[in-house]
Amino acid sequence: MSARKLFYLGPQGTFTHQAAVNASQELAHLEPAGFELVALDDVPQILEAVQQGEGWGVVAWENNVEGYVVPNLDALIDAKDLAGFARVGVDVTFDAYVRAGSNPEDATVVTAHSHGLAQCKRFITEHCLRPVPAPSNAAACRDIKANEIALGPSICGELYNVTCIGTAVQDY
Repeated sequence: MSARKLFYLGPQGTFTHQAAVNASQELAHLEPAGFELVALDDVPQILEAVQQGEGWGVVAWENNVEGYVVPNLDALIDAKDLAGFARVGVDVTFDAYVRAGSNPEDATVVTAHSHGLAQCKRFITEHCLRPVPAPSNAAACRDIKANEIALGPSICGELYNVTCIGTAVQDY
């Protein structure tokens, strides 16, 4: 018996990745062989894999600060042969990171997903940083440049060998 695939929006280190980790733990009683977490590039890929019977998926549909994730809700509503059966919450807290060996004082840019930037306005203003959207918070941490501060989940520090310079930097 092999583990059931559990698809999530990648790369590793996204809040959806954290939700998939939480879901795999909360749903362990349903899958004796456990779950294999698989990162995909976008929500349509996740929904397609689930509709094809390749496994289960984790999709974000609400952010308590920024509201509903409308494209994902629309995709879920329009999908055929899909059913949601579990709700998994994730505390969305942001840490601030610089590249290993970089001086935080040299940073002029802050990067994160647009929702992350919106949730960390006070930090951005206090540090006089220019916000630059990234495809995801995890990608911001993974791809960080020497003059940047990336905002992302705490899991990103270890995953991407970046240095944490602040914890819980979100406004709410």
